[in-house]
Amino acid sequence: MRIVTQNDQIKEACSGVDINFSLIGLQTFIDDAEFEILQLIGEDSLPELLTDEFGARILRKAVVNLSLDGYASTGAVQISNSGIHVMKSDKMLPASDKKLITFRRDAKERGWKAFEQLLSYMESHKPSFPVWHGSIERLNYFDTLFRNSNELAQFAGITITSHLYQVIRPQIRFVQEDILVKNFGSELIAHIQSNLLQSSLQAADRNLLAILRRILGPLA
Repeated sequence: MRIVTQNDQIKEACSGVDINFSLIGLQTFIDDAEFEILQLIGEDSLPELLTDEFGARILRKAVVNLSLDGYASTGAVQISNSGIHVMKSDKMLPASDKKLITFRRDAKERGWKAFEQLLSYMESHKPSFPVWHGSIERLNYFDTLFRNSNELAQFAGITITSHLYQVIRPQIRFVQEDILVKNFGSELIAHIQSNLLQSSLQAADRNLLAILRRILGPLA
């Protein structure tokens, strides 16, 4: 665990967690969430994020909530030679399946929403994150004409959550290659995407981007 290292950081990232909740019970799930996020932002970008107080707080919020999603399915389960059991006491009973499903959905969404907030923060504070802005991970993540769930929702015709955006990102890429590139040419799409990545779109580029997004969004 390199991102979430103290018990109080769990409570800070998710106020619904009991103040006595320990890192020990969440450790495996934190490791999984940290790995998933570092696959997207890159190991090399982590040091500059951890030295930025606000960036580190958003990053921990993403990790903790994604960890709680994983924990909710097995955290209250005891596995022993006697089999698999669910813990309960005189004062507390396990949450119902319905409540667990709702909690996991909300935790997953909070995690990915925090991740999108983190990317937005890094994008708008370029001097503070030079490694990120020069990384292959940034190029790989922003490899379509949509950069986040809000942009896609404006053109998809349906509600797009932050988690759903992560799920369909590969599909957006496939549609962009199969439809836009084949019909408009790789040079034009690469030009728009490059200027979008560099925040240097001209008026004509912005108009064309809107047209391309109106095609790409519903198809994705």
